[in-house]
Amino acid sequence: MRPWDGTDPTGRYPYPAEDANSMLVDGEGNVWYYTREKTPQLMIWCAASRLVAHLHRLEQIGARK
Repeated sequence: MRPWDGTDPTGRYPYPAEDANSMLVDGEGNVWYYTREKTPQLMIWCAASRLVAHLHRLEQIGARK
């Protein structure tokens, strides 16, 4: 896995890079993060198949503020 740069495959819905810094992306495009527990666990944040829709939804929510 490598650090995630906050982009989706289409490039239309970037996630803020400062928030993406702690996330990882695997070879299939799934985005992962470590929990903030005493013993961190690697958890999936968003599956590759849902990433574009997920980021689009976050953009819509952000536009309401």
